[in-house]
Amino acid sequence: MMEIARKRETAIIITTVSFLITFLPYFFPIPALDVVQKYTVDWALITSYFMAIVGFYYLTKVNLIRLQKRPQGWLYGIITVILVWYMCITGFAFGTGHMSFKFFYDAIALSLTAMVGAIQGFYLVGAGNKIFRFRDVKSSFLLGAAVVILLKNAPVTTVIFPGIQPVGTYLIDILVNSANRAFKIGTAIAGIALGIRVLLGKESSQVGLATEG
Repeated sequence: MMEIARKRETAIIITTVSFLITFLPYFFPIPALDVVQKYTVDWALITSYFMAIVGFYYLTKVNLIRLQKRPQGWLYGIITVILVWYMCITGFAFGTGHMSFKFFYDAIALSLTAMVGAIQGFYLVGAGNKIFRFRDVKSSFLLGAAVVILLKNAPVTTVIFPGIQPVGTYLIDILVNSANRAFKIGTAIAGIALGIRVLLGKESSQVGLATEG
């Protein structure tokens, strides 16, 4: 039985059947298939919960091993494990609305998120200093567009130079949105192509089988 479960064909068949059960009801009104789709989505949610439990277990295990070996930065892992355990225990025991849970979430999680965003801001400024330099014709377009967008978002500049506002709006609403849509369409097509390769067995690594099992 385990040999059958480990075979490459078994994983591909399960992936294909699950895909068809979830995908077809969006295009073909088949009542029986709608019911099966609902159960399949519920199974996927339950599986994701088990994946979270497994991830929680391995997070604890890996950091406890690091505690024994004491490599560089091991203390940060222990702090992470302590906070994760604390949030889980207080959340399950008292609920997410309890003061002990909300205090650590508001005082630590939100504060760290804001700190990471602030640090990234400095890196973005440094990267922008290297990117927005006049080297050739292509870089001049990028530099010009960046300057116009920055001036558009400055209230004083739009008062002194009223013509900046419509130009900046055109760049954002027309050019930027068009580029974003082209990028999303290209990403979607690439995802569809990858999905077809997975269903055909051409990408076995996507189902956890790099080689024939």
